[in-house]
Amino acid sequence: MKDLEVQNLVYTFEQKHKVYDGWTFDYEHPGYFVYYQDDGNLAVYFTPDYDDQKGNVSIQINKGDDPVYHEKISYVAPLKAPALFGIVRPYLDLLGAVSK
Repeated sequence: MKDLEVQNLVYTFEQKHKVYDGWTFDYEHPGYFVYYQDDGNLAVYFTPDYDDQKGNVSIQINKGDDPVYHEKISYVAPLKAPALFGIVRPYLDLLGAVSK
């Protein structure tokens, strides 16, 4: 992804998706997007095109500092914030329901 595309994604997430059902969004430069669960125990990292394979979003779930799950999700370019949130949201919903 180009820097401007990443900046636009970060801006939109911070404006529209900063907090979601017990999760808080953060952008960890360079290129790491993350939702932290409010209790700090779980984190869902997602990196669009981080592996330089256009059309993939890497999802990694961490419990504490330990990665416990990793998956790549394909998408149709260009990737906009609503589509990226749509890819990540099912993980947030599932993990949120399991941890309650």
